[in-house]
Amino acid sequence: MGIKTTIHQSVSALARFSAVAATIALVAQVLAAIIFPIAEVILREQAQALPAFVLPTIYTIHVVVGVLATWAFLRGRDFIAAANVATLLASFEKLQEESLAEQAKVASYRGQTQALLAKSAAVQGSASVLQGLLRRRSSGGPDRAEIEALLAPLIRDRSRALEFASDDLYNFVVYAHDPGTDTLVILFRSCDDRIETHNRSWARGRGHVGSAFAQGETIVVRDSSQEGIGLSAGALSTDAQFYVSFVLSPIPNSNPRARDPIGVFVMTSNRAGHFDEDDRILADTFSLILSMYVTFRTGRVSRRGGRSGRR
Repeated sequence: MGIKTTIHQSVSALARFSAVAATIALVAQVLAAIIFPIAEVILREQAQALPAFVLPTIYTIHVVVGVLATWAFLRGRDFIAAANVATLLASFEKLQEESLAEQAKVASYRGQTQALLAKSAAVQGSASVLQGLLRRRSSGGPDRAEIEALLAPLIRDRSRALEFASDDLYNFVVYAHDPGTDTLVILFRSCDDRIETHNRSWARGRGHVGSAFAQGETIVVRDSSQEGIGLSAGALSTDAQFYVSFVLSPIPNSNPRARDPIGVFVMTSNRAGHFDEDDRILADTFSLILSMYVTFRTGRVSRRGGRSGRR
C-alpha cells in the first residue's frame, strides 16, 4: 500500500469519526437546550432547599456542553472538508495518470506515423533508383553494386523506417537460388560490423531462409528462441545472439509457370519482437523491386556478380 493511499484512508477515517462525533455533539446540544430550561424551572421552585452553588453549576454545565458541541461540530466539518480535498486529490492523480497514458498513446501513434513515412520514403527512393537502372538497358546478370543502390534508401534510414536503435544489430541479405545445387547463396549483404558472419548456403527447406523459399510465403519470426520454424543442423551457437527477429520475403519470379521464387530477401535483428506486420509489407515491397530489377537484368537470378553465401 502506498503512502498516498494510507494518507487518504486515514483522513477518510478521521472524517467519518469526526462526523459521528459532530452528530452526537449536535444531538447533545439539542437535548441540553430542551432539558436544561426544564431543569432550571424545577430547580428555581426548589431554590430555597438547594445549596447556593447548584444553579450556577447547572448554568456553567449548560454553557460548557454548548461550547463543546459547537467545537466538535466545527472540527467535524473541517475533517469532512479535508476528506473531500483528499478525494479530490486522488481524483486529480487519477486524471493525471490517464492523461499520461493518453500522451504515451499519442507519442506511440506519432512514432508509428513517422516510421510509416520513413518506410514510404525508402520505397520511393528505391523505386527511383530502379527507374534509373532500367534506363541503362544493361545486361549480364544482377550486379552487387546496383542491388546495394536499390536497398540503400532502406538501409540508410533503418533507424526511422525499422526503428533500429544503437544497440540493435541490423542485417539485410539478398539470397539467390542456384538451380544447379538447389541452394540459396548470398547475392548481397549489408550488416552491422559487430555481427560475426559465416560462409553458409541454405538448401531448400533448411534453416529459416530455406523454409521461406520452400514455402514461397513471407515469414515473420518475432523470437527465434521461441519459434523453431525451419531450424536445421546448420545453425550455429552465435545465431541466437545475432539473429533473433526475422522477416524473410521470397523474391517472386516474373515467370508465372516458374515453380520457385528467384530468391529470398531477409531482414534480421538481434532484438526479439523487432519486426511486425508493417515490416512484412515493407519486405514484400522490396522483394517486388528486386524481382523487377533481376527480371530486367537476366530474367532469373544467377550467381554472377554475387558472393559466396554467408550468414
